[in-house]
Order: sequence, then C-alpha cells, then structure tokens
Amino acid sequence: MLVLCSSSFQVKALASLQFLVKPYLQLGNHADILALESYDLIFVSDAINPKLKIYLKQANINWQEQKKISVKQIGNFAKTEFYEYRCKLGNIKPNLEFNYKIVENETVIFQAQAKSRSTGNTKFAVFGDLGYGSPGQKELAYNLFKRNVDFVLMPGDIVYRRGLVSEYLEKFFPIYNCDNPSKLKGAPLLRSTMFFPALGNHDMALTGADYKTDLSIHKDALGYFYFFDEPLNGVILKQNPWLSVAGSNKMKKQILNSTFDRFPVMANYSFDWGYAHILVLDANPYQNWNDPVLRQFVEADLLKAKACKWKFVCYHQPAFSSDPFHHQENHMRSLSDIFQKYGVNLVFTGHAHCYQRSYPLTFNANIVENVNKQPDFILDKTYDGKKQTKPNGIIYLVTGCGGAPLYNPKVFKDKQEEFTDVYLGNEYSFTFVEETDTSLKIKQVNASDQTIDEFIITK
Repeated sequence: MLVLCSSSFQVKALASLQFLVKPYLQLGNHADILALESYDLIFVSDAINPKLKIYLKQANINWQEQKKISVKQIGNFAKTEFYEYRCKLGNIKPNLEFNYKIVENETVIFQAQAKSRSTGNTKFAVFGDLGYGSPGQKELAYNLFKRNVDFVLMPGDIVYRRGLVSEYLEKFFPIYNCDNPSKLKGAPLLRSTMFFPALGNHDMALTGADYKTDLSIHKDALGYFYFFDEPLNGVILKQNPWLSVAGSNKMKKQILNSTFDRFPVMANYSFDWGYAHILVLDANPYQNWNDPVLRQFVEADLLKAKACKWKFVCYHQPAFSSDPFHHQENHMRSLSDIFQKYGVNLVFTGHAHCYQRSYPLTFNANIVENVNKQPDFILDKTYDGKKQTKPNGIIYLVTGCGGAPLYNPKVFKDKQEEFTDVYLGNEYSFTFVEETDTSLKIKQVNASDQTIDEFIITK
C-alpha cells in the first residue's frame, strides 16, 4: 500500500513510473529487533504511481510483499517535481544475501540483489572528494565494484561544487548506480551496497563572510539530507539548529518537511558493522568541537562501543595533513584526547585531494601552540605495518582522491610534515579495508586496480 506523506504540494499521478534516481539501499534509522534488521529502499521519480508494489526474498522464503511504502514530494527544482519513494525492507537476517524487486502493473521494472549487515569479517572501502563526474571517479567505481565490498564510507565532498540536488542527479547517482559496470560510466553499486556519507565543505554550499548555506541563492542545497538516510543518533546544539543555514522561514520549513527529520541531526551519527564501530562527524567550521555538549556526545558514543574490537572515526577536514592548502584547518585535533582515551584505531578524512598515512600518533591536545613551540606529537616510528603490526597510537588517513581534480605533486615538494609517513598525490585511489576480529588489512588501490600502499594492524 502506497502512503502519501503530508505535504503542501499538489500530487501528480503517473501511469508509468520513470526513475530520476534509481533504487538504492540505506541503513536507515531502525533498531535491531531479535537479530532481525530493516533497511530503507529509496528511489526518486517525477510523479506518483499508486499501483506500485515492492517484494523481498530471503534464502528459501518466497517473495513477500513489503507493505510499508511512502512517497513524498521533496522539492520542486528546475521546474521538476521530485517525489521520494521509501520502502522499509523488514525482518532481514544478518550475514545473508537477499533480493528485492519493484513491480508496476504486474511487470517487474527493477530488481537487484544485496547483502545484509555482517556480524563478522567485513570488507569496506573509503574515499572522499569524489562526485566530480571525472573519468577517474568512474574508473574507481568500476574497480570498487569488482571487490564486492560490504559498505562504502565517504569522508566528505560527495558532489561538487555545492552538494546540490541537481549535482547528485548528474555526478553521483548515474556513476554509482548505473545499470552495467564500465570504466567509462561507473558501476551498479548503490542498489546493492550501502554508502555512508560525512559532510564536507562542498556538501553545504557554504558561501559569504558568515560561511553559511544560503537557501535564497541555492534553493536545492543540502542534498546530503535529502538523499541519505542514516541512524538519527547524532547530536545538535538545541539553542541554534540553524547555525549553518540562512534563508526565509518558508525555505527552512521546506527543508524540515522534505528531509524526514534528518536535518540537522544526521550531520553526526554512528553505526556498527562486523567487529567495528564507526563514528561519523561534521567537521565543518560552524561546528565547534570544543563545545562541552558535542565533546560529551563523542565520548558517550565511543564509551558505548567499548566492546567493539575496532573503532573508526570519519570526518572531512583532517586534523593532521601535509597539505599546504588545508593543513591549518586542523581544528579536529581538539578531539584527539577522546579518540586516544577510547582506543580509536583509524581516523578517515578527505579534503586534501591526495592520499596520506600518518605514523601511529599520540597528540597532547591540551598544549597551547605558539611560534616557539610545536604541538606535542609522539610518533611510533617502529611500526612498519608489515613486521611490526601493533601501532602505538592512532593512524590518521587522508583519502581524498576519489574523483575531484588532484593536486599538483610539485606543490608538495619539501612540504611533508613530521607526522606523515606516506604521501601519494598523483593518482586517484580508494582505501580498501579487510577486517577480522584480530586484524585489519588496509590497501590503497588506484584507478588501475593496483595497490599503491598497504599496511596491517593487529591486536
């Protein structure tokens, strides 16, 4: 049964559904119930078809119709109405392949296979600064498809240049959800693999002296909150939820109506997968991570994850980077003490369009920097990731070469900071992680499917 969500827009019915965004899967905001899970199947059309049906098949169970389908108009951009369909695929067992199909007038118009969340060994990929529409972006998508990862983590700058709905339609969904894998076009990833985003500066259409998202200039901004659907377990400063957004009350109301309560709380969230806990944070400058409320959120989140064997944090602006363009944007160092206290293993970031791996690093966040004193780094240079695989400290990765223009390597000559162990800036690549309960095998893989860096972490 199709449920029309309340909206101030007029509804247009359609005899035959056309996908503006082909179906894709998201983890959603669902609590686990007796080891069964639910995921959200989402797609976007320019109209509504009330005769649509969606079916789910698991293992030896026959196709089951999914009753919880809703549709809502999420905007009217470039004279096109956008209707988002959402279906809860429920009661799915973990560690299982499942199939789903969309049926219109007894005809299957879309079908795909996916894999439910793992409780054991896991493979995943990480890359940021991606949605540019470049040949490198498409080649990486193609090579990633061949590795059959469980999920993808994106540390910001998901589409260029402003994170607009129109940019997602042009530079994100056609590349990561095309029908056939191709080096020239991309791969059908999103329909089978969940993508998890972090907010970057280019995702918020930040403009002007006050560095805000101005809805009067960019009416289809904040595509992040329209299209992604993650756990709503984050935190916001209650006194000013509109800290980063400017516009009329009518425009702000539309954002709230169209994003299913995801704005702004979904800027920060966390989830578990396999043996790991992953915390995703908004590192944009309007977010003050010295605020006691925000620091308490981070500490409480990592404390709850103390039983997890691995802990990862993902955000956009790196705390430690050998990047002459952004190295001074190191405000996320203020959370280093909490990460160290709760045993974070890896921090994934983007922003710099290159790949960097730090030495295992311990940082004294309480030291006041001045012109005569450098920050207090303790670097574990005995760790090589091959023979010595137990790092003393956190390894910080910059993996921002997912599709946006790469930096000229000549710019970085003699710019490498003391904390940087590996710096590679001349080719597109993604980070590939193989996780077991006792080890992490991490490789940096380029657009030619070659490993350009690799290391191991063991307990």
